Amino acid sequence: NRTDRKKLSRIYRKKIKLQRGNKEKQNVDDDIDESKKPRIIVRNIPFKATKEDVKKFYEPFGEILEINFPKRMDGTIVGCCFIHFKQLEDASKAIFNTNKKEFLG
Repeated sequence: NRTDRKKLSRIYRKKIKLQRGNKEKQNVDDDIDESKKPRIIVRNIPFKATKEDVKKFYEPFGEILEINFPKRMDGTIVGCCFIHFKQLEDASKAIFNTNKKEFLG
């Protein structure tokens, strides 16, 4: 809208040009930051759980790149973990197949 553009120009004291983006020019994979790769959070992990336990349980659903256990200041785990998968589909399969399932119970 032309009047909206004029208002914005006055606010920022410079001319602006609005145009539609071209979806074909964008490669979605290039825009994804490494920290935004497919990952899931698993809550209520037993405190005795290890990375190997988590890997054995979740590996059937796809290639796991990394497993992180957040820790408190004293070094103990907080009872959850982040699992980074190579593919989004693998992360989705892991969620679908393990939701509400008992782990090391």
